[in-house]
Amino acid sequence: MSRDPHRCRWMLVTAGMCLAILARPGFAQTPSESRLMFSIFGGVSFPGSLFDIPVQPYSVPCAGAPCLPIDTLSLNRTMASAITAGLNATLYGSSHFGLAAEIVYIGIGVDDTCDLLFEHFDVEQRNRQICDDVSQTTGTR
Repeated sequence: MSRDPHRCRWMLVTAGMCLAILARPGFAQTPSESRLMFSIFGGVSFPGSLFDIPVQPYSVPCAGAPCLPIDTLSLNRTMASAITAGLNATLYGSSHFGLAAEIVYIGIGVDDTCDLLFEHFDVEQRNRQICDDVSQTTGTR
């Protein structure tokens, strides 16, 4: 009885395919599961001076051109203390890809100060009104 080499190979390949189909993956070969991670964070910003202009010449416009004489202002902006807080969520759908979302609250408050150092006579006191408006307005714009 003669053996056909092609028939032996065919039987070996068929047996290998049957074993591969019937074999179950091992525990280390299971697909990865989605993972959801949350992070919470917070912080505090401390007060400090952002800028200080001790002498700023300023003139009220008269019909499109500056009027003379010129008044002098002192401008100052400081940052107030505030809190910062946030929440971060990350979803890893696989070991190679993830999606992240973040919500953040940043409390930034500023305090503007304007002092009229020198004022020329003005019946309407326009520069004083401008300076008072700057000093009364708080917060960021």
